[in-house]
Amino acid sequence: MAKIACSAHVDFTEIGIDRVLWPELRDCRVIVVANKQKNDAVYFSGINVHQLLFFLKRMNYPGEFISFVEENRSMLDHLKYDVGLDYRVEGEVLQFLKSAYYGHF
Repeated sequence: MAKIACSAHVDFTEIGIDRVLWPELRDCRVIVVANKQKNDAVYFSGINVHQLLFFLKRMNYPGEFISFVEENRSMLDHLKYDVGLDYRVEGEVLQFLKSAYYGHF
């Protein structure tokens, strides 16, 4: 929490920390915060397939991909996933600049 709050790109007294450090993903294996030159990033490592679906929907990934994961959830459930997103405030609006995901055994 302290690392994410020391951002040079987001004033978390104005924008709630839950807008970036999503409660739905906090029970993952590891959370990593990267303070970068032009933005910051948060990575949630070791999430399950249900949390992956939450992430994909929240980040507006293509419907075909979300449907694939939903339809094959039972076959994908043995994997763990890592997801991440880059963010900063532009004007007074929190912007998610990019996101990524991958699965592992």
